[in-house]
Amino acid sequence: MTAFENGYPIWYLLGWDYQGMDAEGNPQFMGADGKLTTSPTTNDMTYIGQGTPTFTYGININMAWKGFDFALYGAGVAGNSILPVLHRTGFKNGLKVYLEGYENGTMPHPEKILGFDNPFWSSTGNLFKGDFFRIKQLQLGYTLPRNLTRKVAISNLRFYVSLDDYFTFTSYPGLDPETASTNNTSGAGLDWGSYPTMQKVVLGVNLTF
Repeated sequence: MTAFENGYPIWYLLGWDYQGMDAEGNPQFMGADGKLTTSPTTNDMTYIGQGTPTFTYGININMAWKGFDFALYGAGVAGNSILPVLHRTGFKNGLKVYLEGYENGTMPHPEKILGFDNPFWSSTGNLFKGDFFRIKQLQLGYTLPRNLTRKVAISNLRFYVSLDDYFTFTSYPGLDPETASTNNTSGAGLDWGSYPTMQKVVLGVNLTF
């Protein structure tokens, strides 16, 4: 769930505070009364994170030298959290995290958290950092000298190669931290299994007569 409440970030994530497992391996959560429980109610739900970033940043570099040109544009966010709410094809990276957690004793056995109505899936146990930095464009070009292009009635001829959305640095195990949140403002931070940003290799020619 997300909530809009005075004193908290806009549409913050409302869920349960996961506190490990009991002696039988059942997930347990912090209750509103300050006691651990394996059967939490909606009254025990609390602030667990925010879907909107607290910090956004970017970098833009342009350089040129003897006909060569180089451009780099990157953007990133920090301070936000993502709660996966739907597992689709390709989300096996997330499942890997859960299984590793089970093996090291921090996550319950899969049999203990069956069903998407289990409180675990709406708790801090299923919450991930949404921080990422993505190089949106990395481009290298070369413009032929004009003394060569003028001979064939061309005023400018440039060749370039570009890597668009090709490199992403993040710890989020889902498909794409940038597209993870729904476009609906009130659903920020909820990953419904959105289609990831495509990595593109672009070869191009700029020709001016």
